[in-house]
Amino acid sequence: MDGCRRFFSLPDGIGYLTKLHQLKLSDTEIRELPESIGQLSNLQNLDLNGCQRLSKLPESIGYLSELSNLEVTETKIKTLPASFCQLSNLKVLNLNGNLDLQELHSGIENLANLSQLELSEVGIEVLPRCIGRLANLEKLSFEHKQKPFENYQL
Repeated sequence: MDGCRRFFSLPDGIGYLTKLHQLKLSDTEIRELPESIGQLSNLQNLDLNGCQRLSKLPESIGYLSELSNLEVTETKIKTLPASFCQLSNLKVLNLNGNLDLQELHSGIENLANLSQLELSEVGIEVLPRCIGRLANLEKLSFEHKQKPFENYQL
């Protein structure tokens, strides 16, 4: 579905695709994901880059137990669902360009396998203290061109 500008939604039946490993919806006009996405028990890669109309992720995203790579850049997401902190196999989280995203849930420390966290050009000004408990984190990107870095707290 990559780049399909006339694609606005996924059917609820997407949850029946239990063998699906990768779902690429980048640059589509999708506004929301159905709760049934949480039934994709083998999904490893979810790409929502450039889905500029997407304003939230469903709570069921926390059920994606095999998810290792989540790319959600340049969307209208303001907050991540609490269930997000249950993604124990997540290794790469890219949230770049989400200017409306104001905070990271303190439960992010539960993402024990997270090795790469991309937070450039987001609305977040203060990272939660628990980020220091991400023992496997190898790359943290927190660049902001519009605001001087000294305004941010780590």
